[in-house]
Amino acid sequence: MNRSRLVVCLKDSIYIHNIRDMRLLHSIKNLPENSTGLCSLSLNCHLAYPISNEVGKLQIFDAGSMITKLVIEAHSSKMAAMAFSSTGVLLATASEKGTVIRVFCVKNAQRVMEFRRGVKRYAQIVSLNFSLCNNFVSVSSNTETVHIFK
Repeated sequence: MNRSRLVVCLKDSIYIHNIRDMRLLHSIKNLPENSTGLCSLSLNCHLAYPISNEVGKLQIFDAGSMITKLVIEAHSSKMAAMAFSSTGVLLATASEKGTVIRVFCVKNAQRVMEFRRGVKRYAQIVSLNFSLCNNFVSVSSNTETVHIFK
């Protein structure tokens, strides 16, 4: 949810509502199963959601103008977490393996940064966030660790 949109992410569909009157503006149906409801909405109405159950492939959708934007092939395994920067220009992603965090530019789908959280032990990423200044990415996992990347 942001100041203009409410996004409801269900198992196989997404519904976008106008926050002022709760009117349904758009629906995205027949998506691959997303049992955790993984999606991210930026303040400038960019919506990211997974479009594959096998690999970390995600769609960027403009929930302001209801236009499909980019497809980002972020990881070789299924997506576990994603988060937009406060400006909505950057998107951080993590896969189910939890070893690599990638940051992409939403305008052109180019990888901007890549961080390694570990190589030997898989981890379940439970939180992924940008700092307000967008200079840091924090990641926490089930391994009782918190990583902060610059």
